[in-house]
Amino acid sequence: MTNYLLTIIIPMYNVETYIGECLESILKNDVLALKQVELILVDDKSPDNSKMIAEKFIKKSILNARIISHEENLGLGGARNTGIKAANGKFITFIDSDDWYAELSIEKIIAHLTKNPEVDTFVFGFKAIKNGNITWSYLPDKSKHIISGKEGLEDLSLDKITPAAWNKIFNAEVLKNIKFPLHRYYEDLEYTPQAFQNSKDILFLNESYLFYRQDGNSITRQDTKPKHIEDISDVLYTLNEKIIDKSIFSNFFFNRWEYLLKSWSLNKHLFSLAIERIDSFICEHQQSLNFKSPLAKSFFNRLITEAVQLNNLREVNKILNNLFSVVYPISSHLTPLISIIVPVFNAENFISKFTASFTTQNPNLFEIIFVEDCSDDNSLNLLLNQKDNFNNISIIQTLSNFGAGVARNIGLRHAKGDYVIFHDIDDIPDENLLEIAASTIKENNDPDLIIHPFSVLNSDYSYAWSSVKIQNLNKKNYTGSEIFELISDSVINPAPWNKVFKRSIWLENNIQFDPWIHHQDLSTIPYACFKCKNVIILDQKLYSYYLNKKGVTQGVSDKHVSSVFYALTSLYERFNKNENEIDEFLKEQFLNLSFENIAYNFKLRKDLFSHSQLNSFIQHYIDFIKVTDVSLTYLLGSKEAFTITKTIINSSIENGITPKVGYKIDEVEFENLILFQQNIDNQIELLLNEINTDEVSNSNDVNQIYLKKEKEYLSIIQQQKFELKEKQNSINWYARTYEHLPKWFLKIGGIFRYLK
Repeated sequence: MTNYLLTIIIPMYNVETYIGECLESILKNDVLALKQVELILVDDKSPDNSKMIAEKFIKKSILNARIISHEENLGLGGARNTGIKAANGKFITFIDSDDWYAELSIEKIIAHLTKNPEVDTFVFGFKAIKNGNITWSYLPDKSKHIISGKEGLEDLSLDKITPAAWNKIFNAEVLKNIKFPLHRYYEDLEYTPQAFQNSKDILFLNESYLFYRQDGNSITRQDTKPKHIEDISDVLYTLNEKIIDKSIFSNFFFNRWEYLLKSWSLNKHLFSLAIERIDSFICEHQQSLNFKSPLAKSFFNRLITEAVQLNNLREVNKILNNLFSVVYPISSHLTPLISIIVPVFNAENFISKFTASFTTQNPNLFEIIFVEDCSDDNSLNLLLNQKDNFNNISIIQTLSNFGAGVARNIGLRHAKGDYVIFHDIDDIPDENLLEIAASTIKENNDPDLIIHPFSVLNSDYSYAWSSVKIQNLNKKNYTGSEIFELISDSVINPAPWNKVFKRSIWLENNIQFDPWIHHQDLSTIPYACFKCKNVIILDQKLYSYYLNKKGVTQGVSDKHVSSVFYALTSLYERFNKNENEIDEFLKEQFLNLSFENIAYNFKLRKDLFSHSQLNSFIQHYIDFIKVTDVSLTYLLGSKEAFTITKTIINSSIENGITPKVGYKIDEVEFENLILFQQNIDNQIELLLNEINTDEVSNSNDVNQIYLKKEKEYLSIIQQQKFELKEKQNSINWYARTYEHLPKWFLKIGGIFRYLK
């Protein structure tokens, strides 16, 4: 048996176009250097002429080469394992058969191996080639010449070193008892970390020796498939078993999943599969992961980003709602009437004031579940200090900072009360809240929901304003659909903190807050209210909302741009998925709610938007119109919808942005909507001026006016080449939404309600 300094292993499968170039690049080296090199080509039962081409080349060359043929296809990993088993070199390296070495690279490598025979692993640079052009390259860090295997493993986990096997040279002893997995993607990610862990030292060669072909046909080039998700999951399970340092493994887990979620093109099915695999691992091996690391935070942000883009946020809750630890044992209170769920994040200045609100209330009525969301301050210790004042509190800590939505979901999961309240830690509940809620529940035969008015306090706790609209409602009992209508008309706020829900409403309808978006209340509370049958509205203010929240003057993030659209789309999908059919009236209420919130958020932040954020807002707006199938009739007839459309376009023009969105609504270009609407609006206003509204005293007068003007109204619309399927509904929208119209036009339902 001849011993060589270096064995180069080359798997072959369907590479007849490239194998000659690969072998030729090896031949272009000093003869003396090549005498120390062994080539092992492994034919992985390739159906083309790869083996024949290689055989002819070897016969004509001076290379010390041999071909080993598989009787069955074992994949890239299997071919490499075969080569390792047959290798006689002190060092082993790999090259894919559609890649090639730079000129004189082998003799340079031999020189390094000769000079450093005691080193376990070498890492060299490479250049990636696509269609003849260099797309990217990698060179080892010049500041690092030689490092320990553990340091190299950590760098590998952070992607400071690529996990590819083909730009590494390993001492054969390092590779003992390590095998590439068979028929698995990401086999290098499973193999290279184990080799690094076995290495006492790693030497960096600061030169590119290999060209990596990105458009080739070797065993490593495949189209994306569901198997990618299954295989990366299996690879990470293996690494968890093999890697001793779990902090390093945690880096691998979060970093690799984030990278692949970003790189893959996922549909809902594939994303659900990824969520399933991630969730399974976390449930089984939670102790192997550091959820407080920056990599974990970055991973969860990526997860949410993908979920939002796929309108699949609730899938993510499967994972996030399990990531907690019970810091203080669940309260001994077995049968509380009300569970108060309170997310806590960096709230050390508010905890004592909040808990003071409950010291005088009947402890038999309630439990408080604090969900500490990985604060950076002293919040957790201050909560623990409260356990001496209460025997009915629980403290749960999330494993990473997930936001109020996830914290509330976790609290809901642990709640034992018949009713639940979601409070904010920086607000102040009234000291009589729970007594009044309990008596209301008893007097009204267990209603599904209780809503109460509230006050708003300035940052110095002085009075700012209060919910007068709720106080002025003229009746006490409502249905859920009536409450949803009042929310859509901005009479009732969509926040959770002034509402006492029967817990079964959330459980039976599988309602959860969406994770990690602003406006998670907007995507959840209106639907939860809608599902209630019996709702009681009180006239007493029982909560003070504190204006401590961060203001928009501190800047606008991309999340501010998109979040309201994601929340409204999520709310729309709740109705679409869970209601047999969204009738016209329900959709009308939903759209009223939507456009009012879109308009509010745009006006609040538009002066702070960058050009790219403004463009993004416009695109989100168009996407929302598409998803909810908003008709031109509504878009032009609704005051809120028309106003925000006009404001968005005008703001774009003022900022030098032409909103070319390429979208038509009922064959009308989006960019032309404003001119289109203004023309119709002006003509209708002229007609209305002809009407003597003083003579309108009853529905018969209205009816006569309608009959007189019907042809003129329809003529105006038809002149704009706009064919309406429901012409009455169109005029109805104009009639009920514009301030310049007579008062009798502005009544709910507009003129056509009189005609039914």
